[in-house]
Amino acid sequence: MIDISNTFKKHLLEGLKFAKKLLEMWSTKLKIDFPEYEFILILTYHDDDTILRFHRLRESEETWININNIEEFEEGIIIRKV
Repeated sequence: MIDISNTFKKHLLEGLKFAKKLLEMWSTKLKIDFPEYEFILILTYHDDDTILRFHRLRESEETWININNIEEFEEGIIIRKV
């Protein structure tokens, strides 16, 4: 989120709150625009920055993140499947 606003460099919690809102918005937008596809949204907090990613799930490809073993991640993480 620090790439979006320098404010989030000084106010880390605000960056996390913004990313959570953005995750909600992206979830809704992806469901509306692409109802035939499944997506995974991943929000991580690491090294004083919040990062939000999304990936389309495809049967023929494995995901880059094993959502069954999130306990192994050292960084904070939220995963949502839509």
